Amino acid sequence: MNQNQIELSQKVDDLIQLFADTPVVDPREAKKRYSRFFREVLAKMRDGGTSYGQASGSPEFLGQDEESFPIFMKEADQDLAWQCGTVSQAFRDYLENGEIPAPHYPMRVAILLRKTKEIDRERKFLAMWCKHFPSGNGATYAALVKRAKKVGAIPA
Repeated sequence: MNQNQIELSQKVDDLIQLFADTPVVDPREAKKRYSRFFREVLAKMRDGGTSYGQASGSPEFLGQDEESFPIFMKEADQDLAWQCGTVSQAFRDYLENGEIPAPHYPMRVAILLRKTKEIDRERKFLAMWCKHFPSGNGATYAALVKRAKKVGAIPA
């Protein structure tokens, strides 16, 4: 294993550990946090004339123009370190404000781990993701759960 692979493995392990060390947030509590957060965001938008992204503190990369964003994402989709950082930050934001993370980024982590034949890390990652987000609205959330079951990360 070269130095880059070791560093990438450590980033994944750190993300898994973050999920493992964090107690699951009760869904009612997450909903209360999100309601409070959303009211604050709406007030900032109304009072400051800002966009949702600006008022909510969305990641800067989401504010790119329509031409730049797909180019950026094409590279980011293959960058495991970037994906881990994005999932980690989205999870920390969720703990604070109750906004459930977008499923695209954890799906990319799982896919990239599979591509590099890091099956055990993929299994651990999916188990920890599903510990906190056992369901969700939308096809990608369902696909994450299905993938977790398929690799034995959670009971089928």
